[in-house]
Amino acid sequence: MKLRKLIQRFLVPSSIVTLIYFYKFGCKISPRAEVELSKNLKIGTGTEIGSFTKIKATSGELVIGKNVSIGTGCFIAAEAGGVKIGDYCMIGPNVCIIGNDYRYDRLDVPVAKQDKISKGIVIGNDV
Repeated sequence: MKLRKLIQRFLVPSSIVTLIYFYKFGCKISPRAEVELSKNLKIGTGTEIGSFTKIKATSGELVIGKNVSIGTGCFIAAEAGGVKIGDYCMIGPNVCIIGNDYRYDRLDVPVAKQDKISKGIVIGNDV
């Protein structure tokens, strides 16, 4: 892992991340949430992210629309295919949205040893 990414992930307090995203996008992130500082992450105005939610956009683009409500304890990770969440969506507590999957077409190879595939996830508006 690159030094810059290590510093961002472990040394920048979550309250600073909350302020950065508030000024950058006009969204509200709980100081108890763990949101990565990433150029791949775009959050719409008026979006609220609850406590103990973890959002990762290291290897793919994650776009969250405006006025989205993400409940407590969610996990959202964008892989190579990316994740796009439309405007006015409500995501309940403890939901996981992960933008990748494993291949499972070879029965002689364990699923964990097969390649990952990433077509991405798109959630429309008002869902």
